[in-house]
Amino acid sequence: MVDDSSRLLALAGAYNVRDMGGYALGGGRHFARGKVFRSGDLDALTQDDLTALATRGLRTVVDFREDAERLRSPDKLPSTVTDVYALPIQPGALSALRELPADADQVFMMQVLYRALVREAVGEYREFFRILMQDSSSPLLFHCSAGKDRTGLGAALLLTALGADRELVYHDYLLSAEYLKEKYRQYLEDPAQANLFTVRREYLDAAFAEMEENYGGVENYLTRELGADPDRLVQLFAA
Repeated sequence: MVDDSSRLLALAGAYNVRDMGGYALGGGRHFARGKVFRSGDLDALTQDDLTALATRGLRTVVDFREDAERLRSPDKLPSTVTDVYALPIQPGALSALRELPADADQVFMMQVLYRALVREAVGEYREFFRILMQDSSSPLLFHCSAGKDRTGLGAALLLTALGADRELVYHDYLLSAEYLKEKYRQYLEDPAQANLFTVRREYLDAAFAEMEENYGGVENYLTRELGADPDRLVQLFAA
């Protein structure tokens, strides 16, 4: 297992920013470094942060936030970025989850949300994979507000398509719980909201269960619904 700290970009104005490269994939391959990054929102990047991303040659940004989220907190991007894609996904916006009653079963509601992501964001994730599979897209960064739900599922799908072991997929997903502690400390200390502002294994379980129960399995969901081509993705991102 690659040292997680070596993949985390310690930016002053953003949380949960990671190079997905370095993970072991099937067939003795590894996810190539510096090709795909995942993160939370980018509206508070400092000049040093922008320089750090520019140094990595960042070319493409995919933004899963809703239109209102993007207008409220527009991204700051390095000058190297030439293509920005807005692929707004409604399930997963934390603003909606804050309206839940105090006695709501948070874990159950998050599981419902992840099942909704699988069903309702097919078009957005299909476009995400189309962009990924273009020769000129990388280095690419994809993000939402926290980088844990909409981005977390996107990362899980990409790692799965590349042949990563399921436990490694969960490992990458669950890192958000650690990397977002500081950003969401006030919410995590509130029992009425804590499970909304972190990740749990049960949430991703629900997404995979939705794919198994209603789409013939994760691989079918990836290839038939999302148009992902594992061979093409390996060609582009595996080393």
